[in-house]
Amino acid sequence: MVAISLVGLMAVGARVLQLFHYQQYFASTYGLDMMPDRLSEGYHRWLLMVSTIRSGFVYSDFKPMPNLAVVWPPLYQYASSILMAASGSRSIWIPRAVSFLSGVLACLIVSAICYRIYGSPWKAFVGGSVLAVQPWHMDYSVLTSMEVLLGLLLCLAIWALMANRIAPFSVLLALMMMTSYTGWALSAILTSLAYARRGWRPREASIPLASMASAFATWCGWSYANAGSPFAWFSAYLALIGWRPSFDPAILLFYPNLSLVMTFFVFFIGILFGSVKGGWARFAVATSVLFLVAISIAHSVALDPGGIERIVPLMPLMALSVPSALPDFKGRAAKRAAMGLALALILLVPLSTQALIGPKKAYIIMPEYRTSLELRKRYGGGTVLCDSPLVIYYSGIDPSAFVSFDSLASHGAMRDPQSTANWLRSNGVAYLIWQNASFSRSWILLPDLGMAGEHWIGDARLVVAYEDSIRSYYGPAPGRGNHTQWEHAYPGVHDLVMYRVELP
Repeated sequence: MVAISLVGLMAVGARVLQLFHYQQYFASTYGLDMMPDRLSEGYHRWLLMVSTIRSGFVYSDFKPMPNLAVVWPPLYQYASSILMAASGSRSIWIPRAVSFLSGVLACLIVSAICYRIYGSPWKAFVGGSVLAVQPWHMDYSVLTSMEVLLGLLLCLAIWALMANRIAPFSVLLALMMMTSYTGWALSAILTSLAYARRGWRPREASIPLASMASAFATWCGWSYANAGSPFAWFSAYLALIGWRPSFDPAILLFYPNLSLVMTFFVFFIGILFGSVKGGWARFAVATSVLFLVAISIAHSVALDPGGIERIVPLMPLMALSVPSALPDFKGRAAKRAAMGLALALILLVPLSTQALIGPKKAYIIMPEYRTSLELRKRYGGGTVLCDSPLVIYYSGIDPSAFVSFDSLASHGAMRDPQSTANWLRSNGVAYLIWQNASFSRSWILLPDLGMAGEHWIGDARLVVAYEDSIRSYYGPAPGRGNHTQWEHAYPGVHDLVMYRVELP
């Protein structure tokens, strides 16, 4: 179909354009010809993929258990690691290609579903093109992130449900749950709404429920086998986000507001007109609204830290309902021109206001990137004590040469300074990279190292090799000369200090 083909071309072109924006940003800001992944999380997903390949495709992380291999469901990492092994490449562009392909396919599936819902090539084009040029869907389609893959699986599940194909629908629910915890909530919502819409008999309803229960049991079993508790995934997740019991009703509107800002009110247009349209358009709206309610409650009790990525899997649902706002492409030339103008506004206004925001957030990774280059320049062998997957990736050093601060915390290595020095010696640590990031325990275990300078831990002497921190913004820092790093003037940017470890 011509409409779907045009949507495919738009989806590919828009995502290539987003990569070009990344390249332009780094060329103009830093003079670098690169298109990095701006998400620090993406590099940790890459490290899980590499660790999984090294361990014979047993899902693994480089940190001791409980680690992210019992926190992040594995589907995206496994799909990418299989492609890595097949291609012989360990590049982060492999998982980014998975996201890219998932984003394009989601646009095509949305267009096909719209044709089935509305029976109009014009509305199939409207739905697919709305998703194709949604700025944040474009952005996450070029990053190492599972949100776009989850959105694709969600589209396929709705397609199977429309055809009343219970078995494929049930399998897709399990795949969504094996992609992320967002998939858990969406699977439960889809099943509840499907039961209400399809009027399934108990035997039919039991199939998707059994599939979801199997996915849940599998994840709990994996958690028990690796961390000694079927709910270690939950406790490790709470530890990762630093959860404390709380309730803040003031932030209940965080996600509804975010969905409107990210899409420049296109989300609202879809909800309003999709509800009026009814049928499967209303089904998509109901799924979106119920998910926003669920995630808003989770956010208010601090179970969800809040972030743009939660809205990205909902964008295909928005695209399914937006065509309800436009009439068929019929009538006089003036009417068709008005409809074309309306579609152009729906597509271009969000694109013009949001498309460049993603690349401009990429400055946040630069301190770790610069540190990785300094490590590559100085490294002459030995072990590197470091928690930053981004540093590991860009250093070009074999990941097996790195050890986590979580390993330092285990086995009683932190009993006293000399025990720590003995651990550094026995593990052949040549460099230590301290950073005040939530994913690192370096600032908890060794808080004094945040003040760059010579330090002694037992008989181990730590000498500053490089510093990229707030001090390097306000003034000279060891290893930096008189250069300043403006990124540290902004929140969320980590301080890093790299030490050379000298042992007698």
